[in-house]
Amino acid sequence: MVSSATTRGRVTVLAFVTTYDIASQLVLRRLAEVIVRFVPRANAAAIVVEAPRYAELLPAYRDSMQLPFPVVMVDFATQQGQGPFAWIERVPTLVVLDRSGREVARRQGSLPVGELEKDLTLASGTPR
Repeated sequence: MVSSATTRGRVTVLAFVTTYDIASQLVLRRLAEVIVRFVPRANAAAIVVEAPRYAELLPAYRDSMQLPFPVVMVDFATQQGQGPFAWIERVPTLVVLDRSGREVARRQGSLPVGELEKDLTLASGTPR
């Protein structure tokens, strides 16, 4: 389960992705690379924006991608554009939350590792 209660207190990156999209896979690889070495520790999760009937495949997807963070299905409210993140118009979309759970950055499409590190640093308030 990924929720505000489980992520509060740390910077968190939510990656809204699909399992069949190459750009989503690239972003997840880059996120995995950054999240394991970022200081202070940060949370990450992949939020799959697909039909719930594919949920049983997520553990295999996570393992095959060797992701060090949870991979979960998007909730119904978010899928309908009524969740806390409004419409996710494009995948991949990365949403960076500060330690209090406030959105500080949102990026769509593929992005370089340096941009992701910059967003994490901004969210953490830690000078680099």
